[in-house]
This record gives sequence, C-alpha cells and structure tokens, in this order.
Amino acid sequence: MGLIGRLREGLTRTKRQLVDRFDDIVRRADAPDRRSRDIDVETVEALEELLISADVGVAATDEIVKAVAARPRDGRSLRDLVRAEILAVFAAAPAPALDWAAADGVTPRVMLIVGVNGTGKTTTVGKLANLIKSAGGTPLICAADTFRAAAVEQLTIWAQRIGVEIVKGGGKDPAAVAYDACDAAVARKADVLLVDTAGRLHTQDHLMRELGKIRKVLSNKIPNAPHEVLLV
Repeated sequence: MGLIGRLREGLTRTKRQLVDRFDDIVRRADAPDRRSRDIDVETVEALEELLISADVGVAATDEIVKAVAARPRDGRSLRDLVRAEILAVFAAAPAPALDWAAADGVTPRVMLIVGVNGTGKTTTVGKLANLIKSAGGTPLICAADTFRAAAVEQLTIWAQRIGVEIVKGGGKDPAAVAYDACDAAVARKADVLLVDTAGRLHTQDHLMRELGKIRKVLSNKIPNAPHEVLLV
C-alpha cells in the first residue's frame, strides 16, 4: 500500500473511531430509562472529550456542550440536540471574507503565503487565485518555493487550470523571484500578488532568514508589502 493509501486508511479509521464513540454516547444517553431525564454529568464529560478530540476546538466545544446540557430533553435524542447546537454555532459565525481590495490605494495587494512543510500552501495559493478571479479581480501568482522539486510545476498546473498568470524563477533565489513578480504585477496591473513560499519550521534559521529577505524585497518594491501574511 502506498503513502496515499495508508493516509486514507488512517483517516478512515480515525473517523470510524469518532463515529463509534459518539454512537456509544448517544446509545447510553437515549436508553429508555434515561431519555426522559436531563443530560447527566457523565454524558456531558464524554461529549466534551469527543468534540475536543475531533478538533472542534475548546471554545466551540464549551459552547455546544453547555447548550446541550441546559436544554430540556423533552424526549429528544442526544444526537438531535448536539446536531442542533452545532448548526447554531455555524449559523452564528460570520461568513468568511477575503479582503483583496487595494490597501491605502496601493496596487497590487501582496499576500505572502507561509507555513510548515506539507500544510497545503501551494494548493491554497491556487484556490485563492481562483477565488479572487471569480470575484472579478486579477491575481498574479509568484512561485517563490524553489526548494520543493514539484512546487513550481504544481503551481503552474493550477495557474493554467484557472487561467491566471504566474511568475517563475527558473532556478533563481526565492527573493529574486519575488522581485520579478512585483515588477510583473505592477506592469500587468494585477489586483493581487500571491507569493507562494517553501515550507519551513521556525527553528530553521537559514530558511527563516530567507523568508525575511523575501519580505524585505516585497516591502522595497511595493509600499507596505506584504499587506497580508497567511499562515497555512
């Protein structure tokens, strides 16, 4: 079995474990002798542990669990109560919005995409470019990840699929690619310059210095750039 197969199997197993655990909690809470009673402390604690282990987040978990515990059962299933509260959390959350408008009249708006290895930065750049273009903007992609062999190729495929221009370095230093991309973005009147970077840990001093160099180039070429740094 290859890497993708093992990853898929692991995620499926994790999902199954979470679903099975939730089913067990619901089964106990909805037993005939308990369904007419309020949610007990044991159920609340088990539900809280499950939601946190499922990466729901501490604040959202606390809100959901407290709301479920405070609601009268009225013979309703615990599953229905939890579902209703999760939907309420989503309904109350503001719709996410991408601010790609010019900052203080400066065009293009520069977005620097950073993060550790393997988090999906390159794919995120492609998605952001597609989102901006769909909203009527003109994005330009900068392929400043010159370390990962397939990064430029992957980003080129994304650019071709969505019909967006891309600036590639052809073996240049990442900061030099960013320099060229700034010139191209200004010349082509792009609304947004999306700068993809290589994955790095904060402990990798030489790579962090390189990131600082990229930032310095961006700020020297375009006022106050980068206007937004997205940690993926």
